[in-house]
Amino acid sequence: MGWTAYPEIDETLAALLSGSRAILGGNLFGMYLFGSLASGDFDADTSDIDFAVVTHAAVDAATQAELGQLNTRIQASGSPWAAKLEGSFLPLHAFEDFNPACTTYPTIGMGGRYGLDHKGIEQALQRFLLREDGIALAGPEPRSFIAPVSPQALKAETLDVLHGWWQAQLDNPVRLRRRGYGAYAVLTMCRALYTLETGGMASKPAAAPEVQQHRTTDQRHRAQHRRVPEALAQLGHVLEVHAVDAGDDSERHQHRREQREELHDLVEAIRGHG
Repeated sequence: MGWTAYPEIDETLAALLSGSRAILGGNLFGMYLFGSLASGDFDADTSDIDFAVVTHAAVDAATQAELGQLNTRIQASGSPWAAKLEGSFLPLHAFEDFNPACTTYPTIGMGGRYGLDHKGIEQALQRFLLREDGIALAGPEPRSFIAPVSPQALKAETLDVLHGWWQAQLDNPVRLRRRGYGAYAVLTMCRALYTLETGGMASKPAAAPEVQQHRTTDQRHRAQHRRVPEALAQLGHVLEVHAVDAGDDSERHQHRREQREELHDLVEAIRGHG
């Protein structure tokens, strides 16, 4: 094996691959690892394990049930990494014939949940990550069956996500009040801004210092981006900014207000692209 720097994760992935191969037989096209584990930005505490099992044809209900039983066995194995698996079993044509109707596929979600879901792996952002950084655990390399993703497609989907999800978070910031979620949101906005300004993609940890540097050197954006803190450059391995004592309510509330203000500024900068 040796797919990752984590032998126990490799064991979990090997169990998923061998079980999928036993169930799918000749219908298995390939299995792929992507996301932070493939790009080198994995954080053992906060990252999930993104995978895609690709089949030649869509699986039927009986096979879906068998895959659910496989997930149950993997989750019961005792490995702490099993609950971090996140990915879908989807047919090859999902990459060849883009389906904006968001068809659902058998999916393992964070926490070990299994069911029909839509993880967006065949859409522009995830497809780009799989094509460019994906690791083939079985089957041909991702570039052999995934066409290049254009900068325009990445930018368009980034704006769709912003308007469809993140604007609602600003209008009703319940999630943003949760400890740690504000930092996650700021990092996500940094990655979105990086995509809109470059037409490429970077991990959340990598995008934060890139955005900060861009703001320092590019005069056109200084007025829009005046609030991004220096701490963003150090957010590679944690989802906390400016850690504060949990017992200090006033500091904690101030910290959360600052995160929301930073997020507002980033969102407004991104909205300017749309």
